Formats: sequence, structure tokens, C-alpha cells
Amino acid sequence: MTGKHIKYDLDALREMVEVEHLHQAEIAKRLGCGQTSVSRLIKRHGLKQARRRSNYWRGGRIVNALGYVRIHKPDHPMAGDGGYVAEHRYVMAEHLGRVLGPKEIVHHIDHDTGNNSIENLKLLAGAKEHSLEHPSPTGSKAPQWRGGKAMSRLRKKYFG
Repeated sequence: MTGKHIKYDLDALREMVEVEHLHQAEIAKRLGCGQTSVSRLIKRHGLKQARRRSNYWRGGRIVNALGYVRIHKPDHPMAGDGGYVAEHRYVMAEHLGRVLGPKEIVHHIDHDTGNNSIENLKLLAGAKEHSLEHPSPTGSKAPQWRGGKAMSRLRKKYFG
């Protein structure tokens, strides 16, 4: 099909792309051309094609290895790589009406990292204040989070 000019109606193309949300292969069948040609037409006319989610898409909620829920908010100022924000930080930021600072910590009162209701969250100024929320079983003020290098790597990966 190289060198062949495709006859199409721009309004009909716009309808197929933006209203009917057809795949490029389906549009190509209707126009009697190849999928590559359809892709070029869509780009040439600046049409916005709706993306269909993968079968692995779970609504933008993932749970990391430490049990923290992360939600897909790519345009949020607190979003990290991949456009995900820790849900407990997002809930607190929305409650306060501002973006949280990088040193501010949102503590789960009941220690259930999946329970992100505002009643279960407490904003702390930093790590020192947070360590007081996790007293050791021996009564010392040292933080209870232990686990060696593996836990250290996970904390660093997910919390910076």
C-alpha cells in the first residue's frame, strides 16, 4: 500500500477516533488501508485517541511490599516515578489543603498501613517525632523498625 493516497472524511475520522473510541485496526478496516496509515492520520490531525487500559490495570491502586497503598495521580506534585502517590500522604494533603513537605511523615495510628482513613492518620514533623510513635518492647525510645539490609533497601526504595 505504499504510495497510495487514502480518501477519508476528517469529520468521520474524528468521530471514529474521539467518539466511538475505535482501535486503529478497526479504523483501518473501515478506510481500507493499513494501521500505520491510520496512525499517521491521527497524528497529522492532532486527534486524541483514548487509551485502553491493559488487562493488568487495577484502577490505579497498588500495594507495595510494606503494605502501603499507592494511587495513580501522575499530575499530583507529590507523585513519584510512574505517577504514583502514597495514599496516606495524599489523604493527609487533601485534608490539610496543601502539599506535604518531604520531611513530614504521616503516621498510621493503628499501625495498619492499609487503613488510610483520616481518623487513623497523624501528621508528624519528622523522623525523630515518628520514632517516638514506635517505642521498643524494652521501653527504650529507639525506633522499633528493624530488619537489616533488606528492610533498609525497601524503605529507601519506597520512601526515598
